[in-house]
Amino acid sequence: MGNYKQAHDILADTFKDIRSSNMRIPHDLTQRLLNIHSYQLAKRLVKMNDHLGAARLLIRVCKNISQFPNNMVNIMTTTIGECSQAGLKQ
Repeated sequence: MGNYKQAHDILADTFKDIRSSNMRIPHDLTQRLLNIHSYQLAKRLVKMNDHLGAARLLIRVCKNISQFPNNMVNIMTTTIGECSQAGLKQ
């Protein structure tokens, strides 16, 4: 519901717990953690003016935009801006 840092922490802890018990990590859990982690990294890269890195991460996030219901418009707008600044016109 918009608190992606808390969601990332919960997913990371769950990931570590499953890994430490030598169980197979579900693909869905891995994908969700990857998407939230990518979103958080992209926000940092935007602040650091790394437009190409941020654009590529945001493109990955946009492919699973339904996981970010509260920030859909903001993520899409930021992705378009970052892609434009990075020269990714397609």
